Amino acid sequence: MKNYEVAIYNQKVRDALREGDSHPNFSDDWGEINYITFLAGSPEEARKRAENKHPPDLGFVVESVTEL
Repeated sequence: MKNYEVAIYNQKVRDALREGDSHPNFSDDWGEINYITFLAGSPEEARKRAENKHPPDLGFVVESVTEL
C-alpha cells in the first residue's frame, strides 16, 4: 500500500460561485482544488476511494492522483 495525493474539487460549487452564489450543501472552498491523501494499492484504487467518498454525481471531480 502506498500514499496517494488526490486533487479534487466540486464543479457545482464552482458553477455557483461563478454565478455569485454559494452551493446549498458544500462550502465555497470546494470550488478550489482540495488535496486529500488516500492509502491504496494503486492510483486507480486511490481514485476509486476518492470517488466513493466524494461522488461524481454530487459534482466532485478528481483532477489528478499522485503517488507520494
